[in-house]
Amino acid sequence: CATIVEKGEDEVYHKSNQKERVLRIEVTDDEELETFFLYVWSVSEEEFHDLKHQQRLLVDFPKFATNFMDLLTCCLAKPTILHESSSNHRPEGQAPLSYLAVLNTHDTAGHSTFSIVETNAFKRLTHLSLQFTPGDDAEVKLYLAARLRQTTQDLATTTSDLNAAKKSESELKTQVDHAAQQHSEQLGQAKMAYSDEMTAQVPTPVPWISGVQITLCFRNLAESQATIQSLQKTKYQHEIKLEQLELHVAQLEKSNQQHADELQALKDQNKALDHDVFTKVWRDHPKWPLTGELFVEQLEIEETLKMYKANNSTMQQKLELSISEINKIVQEKEHQRDQLMHQLKALKNELLLRDDQIALVQSKNDDLAQKLDESNKLLASNQQGMPSICKPRDIFGSSLLPS
Repeated sequence: CATIVEKGEDEVYHKSNQKERVLRIEVTDDEELETFFLYVWSVSEEEFHDLKHQQRLLVDFPKFATNFMDLLTCCLAKPTILHESSSNHRPEGQAPLSYLAVLNTHDTAGHSTFSIVETNAFKRLTHLSLQFTPGDDAEVKLYLAARLRQTTQDLATTTSDLNAAKKSESELKTQVDHAAQQHSEQLGQAKMAYSDEMTAQVPTPVPWISGVQITLCFRNLAESQATIQSLQKTKYQHEIKLEQLELHVAQLEKSNQQHADELQALKDQNKALDHDVFTKVWRDHPKWPLTGELFVEQLEIEETLKMYKANNSTMQQKLELSISEINKIVQEKEHQRDQLMHQLKALKNELLLRDDQIALVQSKNDDLAQKLDESNKLLASNQQGMPSICKPRDIFGSSLLPS
């Protein structure tokens, strides 16, 4: 499997300072690194006239590259096989054409030839035969450098596209989060507005059909909705407090870890100082009597050591005390968080119970409204058939007209 690279038309200058176009074609194999090869063929616009005459070509120099690529495309295409209807009958129509691209690295004359051959069941016909030359070290280096530069550019382009895609993804994610937040806020506002509207739209009770009961039902419904709104606000406040407490606990844990690291560092420093004192006093003068300046130096060292130990013990006590206070604060915050979570669960359960009560009240309200409509219809029908002296009565049998 070879790779054919068309370098295109380059402009070169002759001694007469005239521009001349040159077509360069390279044949190589990029997949097999161990058996890598490179063959080069180039032709100028003047040399192409001889090639056209020798190969009996029908195209000119400007269209040669395009037709050459068309032939290579025919070599890549698979021919369709014509199936015979039976073994005794020949196939109908023309047999399919097949094209082959052949690179002969060493023919009978010792040259490297690249040919495009048309094959069929009758004959093989050579359409084009070009004499290539093996690429030297300089050409191989130039080719590899060009491929490396192209790969680097492709990698840079792909990396920039990937970064742009990631940036676009992050922006879209931010927009989605913002839209979700706006949707939740709008939904909450819509719920609040709906509950306010339901509270405001209390129908005027009919004076002669169980007006007291309907008024009580609507009053209970309004109180339930107000309680639900208050509980929702309390829930939001508890959630905010819970998030703040979690952040505070995380900060306290981080501070506790820092104090523990400082305590360990002080312990290591104390050990190092003890070792230095022991080395200076007992290794340098193991058995000599302590007289004069040595005795004074020992006393100074002992006093310094005592002061350091006292300061170290004081610092350690303060650090342990601060750590214990931090742990106590952390435990208190965790206890408060557990209490808040318990309250939050209780509030959720209470909200569910309130929802059930609201649903029950609404169902009762619907039943009462239905009864109200039925009683109105019954009252209207009774008033049409009764004399004007008779007074309308409600469904409970009591007179509703003023006496």
